[in-house]
Amino acid sequence: MAESNDSPTRLPSSTWTGPEDYGGSKLEFMRQETKRVCYSNDYRSQGIYYGDDSVYRYIHFDKTVGSIAVAGLHGCSTLIVVSQLCAWVNHMWQVPEFECPPDAEPQPTEQQQLDYFKGSVVDPLRHGDGHRYPFGLLELRNGFSSFDTTQIHELSDEAKPHVFLFAPYEEVVGEDDPNRHAEFPVGLRIRYEEHNRMIEAEVRNIFGQAVPFQVVPYNPRVCPTEMMWAREVSTLPSNSKSYFETILNSGVLQANFNSHRGKVLVQYRPASGPRGKAGWRVWFKGHGLPSGGDHQEWEPMAPYQIAYSEDAASNPGGTSTIPKAHS
Repeated sequence: MAESNDSPTRLPSSTWTGPEDYGGSKLEFMRQETKRVCYSNDYRSQGIYYGDDSVYRYIHFDKTVGSIAVAGLHGCSTLIVVSQLCAWVNHMWQVPEFECPPDAEPQPTEQQQLDYFKGSVVDPLRHGDGHRYPFGLLELRNGFSSFDTTQIHELSDEAKPHVFLFAPYEEVVGEDDPNRHAEFPVGLRIRYEEHNRMIEAEVRNIFGQAVPFQVVPYNPRVCPTEMMWAREVSTLPSNSKSYFETILNSGVLQANFNSHRGKVLVQYRPASGPRGKAGWRVWFKGHGLPSGGDHQEWEPMAPYQIAYSEDAASNPGGTSTIPKAHS
């Protein structure tokens, strides 16, 4: 997928990109910046997108700006855990984790599907599974070994962790239902309520009951091309070569990737000087949260959260303002 020529020029290590770098448009910023992060070769820019077998990304907050982007959320969910020391983001697949593939035989009972979800998604959150999740959130909270007393516990209470669950609304079936294509639908319930309760319960078991936890719902994007594609592949085995070739050739992925919807972006910015502040912020589809809580700033853990660049050297006081994502 081709990169846009509108991508911003390289910025100082203490500066993150924003809508101001994309002509003032939050939606264009979300669309282009997510694409840039997903296809970046820089380890500070980590992305998860449709077709990527990986299920999580992690960055440590140090002297350089960093980002994690998730794209291709059109029924899937993502858990975002961010603190003053790191960000950890995963991608939980709608199929087969929340739902069984429709062509599977025999079809599991509701309880069997929940048990599978617990084993493949919920349980690895704590300690990992040695495969898709090499380590869990508890390792980031308590440390990886008891003998290393110098390590930083990146998700400890002192690091002030925040947790967000980006989860889909219930499916809108009716072609004429105004909620079907609405980015901000009215009157819909959040889908997979029992699964989401299991995730929240495990998060609170790991971090304590007082951890800030917000469910951020979204309406999965549906377009005419996607509806035609869905009918075309409905008779193909979900693991067949023709199934994936049909998806790749349908234009659906390109259309979805060119939209701001179905995307999450986490950004970190170090302090630009000793008297500046470090910060993080989270964007959901190019928007923040009307209720707030989508950003935080703090006095840097000197010296490794203070950037050094020509910009910082000429402005040692730095900046202490993080623009609200939804302002």
